[in-house]
Amino acid sequence: SSILVCYIIIESMVAIWGVPIVWDHLPSYTHSIFIVIPRIVSLFEFSGPAVQVYYLLILAGVLASVCYLIKKSYGPLKEEGIEDLKKTPMYETFALFAALMFVEFTYILVLPLFGVKTTNPFEDEEVWEMMFTLLNASIYEEFVCRILYIGVPMAIIALISRKEGTKWYRCLFGGFGVNKVALTFILFSSALFAFGHLGWGWWKIFPTFLFGLISGYIFCKYGVYATICMHFLTDYMSASEWLGGEPISMMTALAVVLGSCILGIPLAISYTKRAF
Repeated sequence: SSILVCYIIIESMVAIWGVPIVWDHLPSYTHSIFIVIPRIVSLFEFSGPAVQVYYLLILAGVLASVCYLIKKSYGPLKEEGIEDLKKTPMYETFALFAALMFVEFTYILVLPLFGVKTTNPFEDEEVWEMMFTLLNASIYEEFVCRILYIGVPMAIIALISRKEGTKWYRCLFGGFGVNKVALTFILFSSALFAFGHLGWGWWKIFPTFLFGLISGYIFCKYGVYATICMHFLTDYMSASEWLGGEPISMMTALAVVLGSCILGIPLAISYTKRAF
C-alpha cells in the first residue's frame, strides 16, 4: 500500500505538472460527451475555452478523490493503529489493484500463445492528448459506468422502498454496501464497460470486464472516490515516462507493475475465493 500511495501521489504531481503542456492545445480540441449502451454513443461535442474549463474540473475531481482516499484511510490508521489497515478503503483499493495487475499481466503473456495480437489505440497520440484522455477516462468513465449504471438505479430503488435510515441520494455516489441487487447492477455495468472498449479489439473484453467488477465492488463498498483513484492509478501508469523518459519508465514498471503482480498472487486467490 505504501508503494502505491507514493506512486499515486507521483501520478497526481505529473497530472498537475502536465497542465501547461495540455492547456495550450485545448482551444483547438473537440471533446465528446458520450454514454455506453453498449456501444459508445456521442451525445454532444464542445470545443474552445469550454474544454479548458472541463479539463480543470476533471483534474480537480481526480486530485480531490486521491486526497479523500488518503484522508479516509490515514485518519483511522492514526487513531487505531496498523492492525486495522485492512479495514481502510486505501488498502482494499490498492490490494485489488495488485490482484488485477497479476491477472492482467498473466493474461497478456498468454495471449500470444493463441496468436492474439494486442493493440493500443492511443499509441499514436501525442503526450498532451494522452494526458487529457486518460485523466478524463479516470473520472468520466466512472461517472458513466458506476454512477449512472449502479448509483442511479440503486438510488431509485432506495427512494421507492423508503427503507428507514437510508438516504436515497447518498446511493448515487456509492458506499451503500454490496448486496444481491447491487451485484446485478455491478455485472450489468461491467459488461457495458467492457463492450465500450471494443475499439482495442476483442482481447480487451476480459480485462475490462474484470476491472468493471472490481470497480463496481469498490464503488458499492466505499464510494466513487475510491473507483476514481483505482482508475487513475491504472490509466496514468505512463506518468513516469512522461516525466522522466523511457529509462525511468522501465524502472517504475519493475518496481510497481512486477511488484504488484508478485503481491497480487495471494490477493487474487483470496478475492476469488471471497467472490465465489
